[in-house]
Amino acid sequence: DYYPYWHPSPWRDIAVLTTDTTRCPYYQAESENLVGRFLCSNPVFNNEAACTGGGGSWAQQASHGLEAPSCSEYPRAGNGPMNNGQVNTFDWTIPTIPGNPVGGDKCVLRMRLNITSGDFDGWTTTAASNGVANTPVRDNPSVNAGDSSSVAVLSLAANSDQYGRTFQDRSHVFVVLPLSAAPAPSLPPVGGKIYNLGVRGRRGNMVEVYPALPYAFTPSQLNIRTIDRVHIQWTGSLSTPYGAGNGDASTDRSNIVCVGSSGSLLPLAFSDPECNMFDSLALKQSMATAGFSPPTSVDPELNNANASYDGGIVQIGGGSTGSFKYMCTRNMSFSNRSQRGTITVTI
Repeated sequence: DYYPYWHPSPWRDIAVLTTDTTRCPYYQAESENLVGRFLCSNPVFNNEAACTGGGGSWAQQASHGLEAPSCSEYPRAGNGPMNNGQVNTFDWTIPTIPGNPVGGDKCVLRMRLNITSGDFDGWTTTAASNGVANTPVRDNPSVNAGDSSSVAVLSLAANSDQYGRTFQDRSHVFVVLPLSAAPAPSLPPVGGKIYNLGVRGRRGNMVEVYPALPYAFTPSQLNIRTIDRVHIQWTGSLSTPYGAGNGDASTDRSNIVCVGSSGSLLPLAFSDPECNMFDSLALKQSMATAGFSPPTSVDPELNNANASYDGGIVQIGGGSTGSFKYMCTRNMSFSNRSQRGTITVTI
């Protein structure tokens, strides 16, 4: 109902996921990536008639000069943990940003969920249908579910304000860094890849976080080669919604420590030969304390550690093959919460 947007917008279109793919050509051709929007010289007016009538000039602005967004069918994976943790995903190749500084470009990713009723044709319904006398839908209507010989009047819980609107609008800030910003020794050799390891979900048990997920490493199962590297990083909040968990209420914290098996709740000591996921004591301490310094002064529940952490690009196992298992000490709860993972390294 609200896309493609008719007013100039700073947002660059990435993808349209829709239940009606017959409209994909329209969505793509009319994206502001390709077609500039019109704007009045007097910002008081937002349409051509009012603009010119008010003495302003109605002129088309430049497009973003980008390729059309991808358009595909909306995946129907279900909701959160009640669907075995399967969530809707979209694979996006982050574009090269011209002039990307060494410090990185701060970007904002915006996701909007538009909902549309099938009870009327939203594409041909205009403002002419506003008002009680003309509207195709009414609030909480009573309907006859029977026929002329058998009347069965039922009341529907319907709110016409909900029939076509932006139902959710979520924004996430991130930074795109050039490879030149990473220390040379941490980069993979020719042919190697860099995989991202982060944390998803929020504080709380499965009931409290629904339809989201409790904390989990993502991906929780990662298969790489000895020539590959892993960028370990996560973001957190100091004011997350209330939910069951350890440490200070309404705060996010994560860390990584070695465990001997996938079923273990007890971390291995840094000096244990099996704790070889990271090849230095300093890195083991940094991962275990989310970068807190000095590591010996970190709060046992990480309350004084940072909610967000960038562990850098690392070589798992120091070049050795094997299956490296790890967990988060703060967010593990034997009864109903588990934040653990495995990285398998092969040649």
